[in-house]
Amino acid sequence: MAMKSRKLGVFALCAAMALPGCSRSSDESASPGVPGAHKPDSLPVPTQPSTRGWVTCVISGGPGRVDSSEIVVTFSNTTDAPLRLLRQNLLMEEQMTNSWFTVRRNGVKVQYIGRLVKRGPYRPDEYVILEPGRQIQSAVRLSKWYAIADPGPYDCTYRSFDRIENQERLYEMVSNTFAFTMK
Repeated sequence: MAMKSRKLGVFALCAAMALPGCSRSSDESASPGVPGAHKPDSLPVPTQPSTRGWVTCVISGGPGRVDSSEIVVTFSNTTDAPLRLLRQNLLMEEQMTNSWFTVRRNGVKVQYIGRLVKRGPYRPDEYVILEPGRQIQSAVRLSKWYAIADPGPYDCTYRSFDRIENQERLYEMVSNTFAFTMK
């Protein structure tokens, strides 16, 4: 019984740390210095996801690629309201700190070799506002973060979870599967 209670306590702490508003005050800006940024507490709640979901993710080949593992991930807000999203989930940080991609070679999962970072409560500057109908594109060289060395066919899919402002549930962002060949 004590172990079950401890697990629930850890879960409650983790859930509280992830809730919007736990690490910021209402007068802090969600995206300081970003034109058109909203205050976090003033964001309207999307009425519902579009038929494609809250945010669509599409992976494509990067223009002028140095190697075949260079991709571009496009995140699009398909709702009727601005969304406050974590910069790290939109791949806007210099370092990848989680395994957001599933990379496979001939159907076998490729190992993530990047850093895994456990974070505390998120600061306001770790978010960006994605306006309705707008897109953010992020370029990623998968070979920098995954054990991609052998020539041959690979495929990758992006997957992460984020939280809609003023809602307790998480939503999932999943991309298409993108195939590429390492030479």
